[in-house]
Amino acid sequence: MGFWKWLKDLFRPLIKELWAMIKEFISGGTELLLAQLQEIAITAVKMVASDPGLITDSDKRKRAFDIIKAKAIEQGLGVRDSLINFAIELAVNYLKQVGGL
Repeated sequence: MGFWKWLKDLFRPLIKELWAMIKEFISGGTELLLAQLQEIAITAVKMVASDPGLITDSDKRKRAFDIIKAKAIEQGLGVRDSLINFAIELAVNYLKQVGGL
């Protein structure tokens, strides 16, 4: 058995465990971030839906996006645009189901 194979086999379980911990951390962090973002999104979508000055859906989406982005920055949440768009979709679907829209 070569030295490099022996070394690789020695560290393989450690690397596997470390990778599992990293994936769990990332997954848990994303869920927490999305939960925080979702509260902001529901509030923003409700505000935008009741604004008579916004007529088109694209205007409403842009305004909701801007509100969520500002609140997220204010709360120190580093979020990508795709996650904000996802939160808007979830908020709209949730509010439609519970009769909030």
